[in-house]
Amino acid sequence: MKLGAVAAVVLVVAFGFQAASSAADSAIEPCSDVTNLYAASGAQLAACGYSYAPLTSTTSLPDGGTSYNYALPGGQTTSILQPPAGFNPATASAAEDEAYGIPPAPSPQSAGYADWKALADGTTAPVNPRASLVVGDNPVSGSTSTPNPSSGGSSAAPDLTVNPSGDWSGYGQSGSGWTETWLAYYEPTLGTTHCSNPAVGFWDGIGGYPSGPLGQSGTVSGFDSGALHQLFYENVPAGPIFPGVTAPAGSQVISNVLYNGSNSWSYDMSVGGTNHYYSGTGSYSGGYTEAITEMPPGYSLMNFNEPVTMTSLVGRGFADMNPTNEYTMSGYDTVGGISSGTFTITHDSCSG
Repeated sequence: MKLGAVAAVVLVVAFGFQAASSAADSAIEPCSDVTNLYAASGAQLAACGYSYAPLTSTTSLPDGGTSYNYALPGGQTTSILQPPAGFNPATASAAEDEAYGIPPAPSPQSAGYADWKALADGTTAPVNPRASLVVGDNPVSGSTSTPNPSSGGSSAAPDLTVNPSGDWSGYGQSGSGWTETWLAYYEPTLGTTHCSNPAVGFWDGIGGYPSGPLGQSGTVSGFDSGALHQLFYENVPAGPIFPGVTAPAGSQVISNVLYNGSNSWSYDMSVGGTNHYYSGTGSYSGGYTEAITEMPPGYSLMNFNEPVTMTSLVGRGFADMNPTNEYTMSGYDTVGGISSGTFTITHDSCSG
């Protein structure tokens, strides 16, 4: 259940924005802060644990949209989807919405209805078909904690297992056959920290426990490079994909992860009312779904200056998350009780 941003092995850099073989990149560079992943040199990115996914083809979609297709290291693929001009999630057909990973409307009385309405009423971001996408190296596997999820997705709150964790906080729900999960939160302001190697990620996902396939998306800051407030998505075992979209502090982020079947995934991500559509390939393990704040092993938790309230819903009809497990990042932050799918992560230490 890891946001795989770094690994010990640096993958071969494919053709990209700045050739890794250029004179400027020929010397081995130490990893240094990168505030813009798409302005850094290939050698600098490689030193920080990134590689490139090259654009391999462009496909016309049945509705008039376009799919820009990229090859990930290890054989998986990913696509950035551009809906046709005039596309409106709120008025599109159910089949069109599902093709772009847009969830159906939940009950107007549900905790997530206002967030769904913001997503459905949002504008569509124009796609910049980059020659390559920046991706992280192989995901970090395992956990510094030892969670023990109980069985049964319908477990009642009294059965909730509380697990102290070394690297993540939030909630997980076990069961079977999860195909969709949803998370809404406001990207926090990041503060200075005196702790080494600060990083933080906020995400929701399907699978990943105790290991194996995981589809997830959200935002991340830090991870060697210093890049801040970046959208990411990934299908483990491939590394995280950074499409070059920033979620400014204070903006609402909505992340919808959808498993379509046949190892096909869709991601509908909204930042401040603008929708971004992605898809990818990856294996499926639907026995767990989660909403997480993460500090990868080997890092300290990056300081965020205000509590982060996360609303997490599960299932195609978007019932409130009814978790079987609560995780608290011991010594770094705490997680508040969950109610109607909503809970709050509060930073407790490492503030500057």
